[in-house]
Amino acid sequence: MNTWLFHQFLKVQAIALLVLGQKRAALARFEAMRRLLPLNAYVMASRAHLLGELGDKHGSVEALTELTQVQSDSSAPWFNLGYMLDDIGCHAEAEPAFRRAIELEPKMDRAWYGLALVLGFVGAKMLLTEFVHIPVGLSVAVILTTVGGSMAYSVWKTRAGCVPCQTVEPQTDSL
Repeated sequence: MNTWLFHQFLKVQAIALLVLGQKRAALARFEAMRRLLPLNAYVMASRAHLLGELGDKHGSVEALTELTQVQSDSSAPWFNLGYMLDDIGCHAEAEPAFRRAIELEPKMDRAWYGLALVLGFVGAKMLLTEFVHIPVGLSVAVILTTVGGSMAYSVWKTRAGCVPCQTVEPQTDSL
């Protein structure tokens, strides 16, 4: 069977499984697609997203790191890497990823908001450490709320007439 055709078959299966709420089974299809086309950006991004949704945040970071090597000139993988790094508490590592996303797409307002808010929170936490103990769970909750809020603000501003961010279409490997 043609590799591309089999890849498309697996992709349709994965999408159907996602619609049915079968994330683990869909991830297995993306893993199979990855073996067929290891540098396919769509497969890499989908796999990273599912790993994060299924709770394997470190696996998602690893997958996004690989994706940034394949799509080093695309802002979306860098933003997603920054988001996931921030989500697992690696704030220092998230900052350069957000900065790279901004460097590649200066109008990517969600990256600016995310970077500013994360840096503000981390700075405030560092200042308050001497006086107040902030539990890790609370810290992560604040950061998730901050990043989620910045994304919601970005959507709101986009709908209010701001210039929308460009999206990256998945690349397909031609055989």
